[in-house]
Amino acid sequence: MKRIMTILLTANLLLAGIGIYGRTVQAEENSTAIQVSYEPETEADFHTLTLSVSGGGRVMDGTQVITKGILTYALQEGAQKTFLVEPYKGYRLQSIQYEADGNSQNLTKKMSGQRVSVRMGKSDSHLFVVFEKVSTQKGNIDSVPIGTVKTGDASNIWIYLCLISTALVVCVGIIRIKRKRSEKN
Repeated sequence: MKRIMTILLTANLLLAGIGIYGRTVQAEENSTAIQVSYEPETEADFHTLTLSVSGGGRVMDGTQVITKGILTYALQEGAQKTFLVEPYKGYRLQSIQYEADGNSQNLTKKMSGQRVSVRMGKSDSHLFVVFEKVSTQKGNIDSVPIGTVKTGDASNIWIYLCLISTALVVCVGIIRIKRKRSEKN
């Protein structure tokens, strides 16, 4: 019975997210009471990773989507966190800067596809993700941003408006003439 109670308690603690490594779990022979003691992880064991996202894009951490602003994570030293980085249509990734332990490194070219991974340092860290709008080529009149279809329909709008207005005036005139003729008869 003692062994079953210890196993059940251990399983419940693990499901609750409480590690029992190095902790004390005891059960007395012929007793319904179980003595449990553990020390939760202290705040000193964790450091803050601050994620800052700006511009036109989103960063996903597996559970959340961050589009703009700041989000913080509490991670243990040496823990690795992976993010999926996606720019919106008409935007591109400008830079990913990681600041940890007094060092700053550009991770833009160290990405694996659209994923970037960071390893938590010995102190609080910052990850800056910046997206920028894709600009058109300067000096070229026909330059069009990526993803925009140039149809030319808008270039002759005044001609079409004049033709439609003229047709409307002609229709109104024909209707008035027919009314006058029908009143005479």
